[in-house]
Amino acid sequence: MIRDTNGRYVDVYTASKDLIVGGTYTIDQPRMFAGYENISAPDTAAPAVPDKLNHYWIGANYAVTPALTVIDGAFHAKLNHDAGSASLFMVGPNYNLSKRT
Repeated sequence: MIRDTNGRYVDVYTASKDLIVGGTYTIDQPRMFAGYENISAPDTAAPAVPDKLNHYWIGANYAVTPALTVIDGAFHAKLNHDAGSASLFMVGPNYNLSKRT
């Protein structure tokens, strides 16, 4: 862990408390999922250094055939103190080569 000269942690990524809530719901064929994560590090080194991060995500899985599933998702993370944010969007296939795999 990285600490400053006073023994405090440097930022939210080096030492933090984490709260995660999420769930899934199936509506006929698609399986929907959503979640929220709050990361906080109140013992950060400087007042302007981000000490909280909020992370949200949603997505779905859709079985096109018994062997092929399409997966999509959207993820967003935002730091406090206007330190930045990021978004990720993805879509892809999941194909089972056989019943055992």
